[in-house]
Amino acid sequence: MILLPPAALLIAALGTAWLARPGNRFAATALPDARSLHERATPSGGGLAVVAALLAADLLLRWVIPTGEPGSALLPHPNLLAALFLVAAISWADDRRPLAPGLRLLVHAGAAFLVTSADLTIGGGFLLEAASFVLVIWSINLFNFMDGMDGFAGGMAVIGFGALAWLGLAGGGDDFALAALTVAGAFAGFLAWNFPPARIFLGDAGAAPLGLLAAVFSFWGIRDGLFAAPAPLLIFAPFWVDATLTLLRRLLRREKIWQAHCSHAYQRLARAGWGHRKTTLAEYALMLLCAGAAVLYQRSGSGPRLGILAGAALVFLLAWLLLRRVERAKKEMNSGAAAS
Repeated sequence: MILLPPAALLIAALGTAWLARPGNRFAATALPDARSLHERATPSGGGLAVVAALLAADLLLRWVIPTGEPGSALLPHPNLLAALFLVAAISWADDRRPLAPGLRLLVHAGAAFLVTSADLTIGGGFLLEAASFVLVIWSINLFNFMDGMDGFAGGMAVIGFGALAWLGLAGGGDDFALAALTVAGAFAGFLAWNFPPARIFLGDAGAAPLGLLAAVFSFWGIRDGLFAAPAPLLIFAPFWVDATLTLLRRLLRREKIWQAHCSHAYQRLARAGWGHRKTTLAEYALMLLCAGAAVLYQRSGSGPRLGILAGAALVFLLAWLLLRRVERAKKEMNSGAAAS
């Protein structure tokens, strides 16, 4: 089934091109506002093509490989496919007409329950089960929060799941590696239309399922002993560090965290003068660095692993200092222009 990832890429690319056509009734339209980074109305909902590609890949596997045989489905439990469908459906509906946050959260909780009931968690015991449940919900939402710049979420998906496939293959998990590479392929097909300047956006219909899949594949690999828990945390660190620290900062400021905003690090960097393309490429470099750190972490002993984690923390500290420097330079330039 080595052709599965390129097949997913082709289906996603063709589907995204179709959704990007003007007037497509399955796509929504993202209008620019004070909180967005784009400046013109752009089709949204390209994630539908990604989800369709993954569902097609799953059906192909079920047709070719007898039920019950290893690798007979894209995901290792039927509940996970149901969770993916639920999250994609509610997110597509929200793309077309904004839904109440409570309704979305209820569906996300249902998806998290399906994941945890599929024996796919970070460990046994009530507390770890509860932590897994919360982490799934947070992953769904944080990826949704971070989908706000051309090529950003798609790039994280391609690099992140590509790294997971590498780790899975190294750990002897061929089925896991094929599934992860298929996800990467599907998002690569979408990315061809989303790289700056984007002709279509991922939308909630793609960003929320991406967050679900990131959690599912992380739990799956940890459960099967393919990699240690910090490995997927390192891989997806460019997203969860930004989203989590931004959420904590907004909570401390008593802001309404469910409302759209433009205070994520990537948004601030783009608004400070770097723009979509430069910021996206810089983030890709960070993603590749984190993916490499995860691979190195998995290959190292306990001593070097602590050094790798410390090095990753230092990289994010330097990235934050760079952001502050760019923002100060922008502010000084604006002050000088106003004074003249």
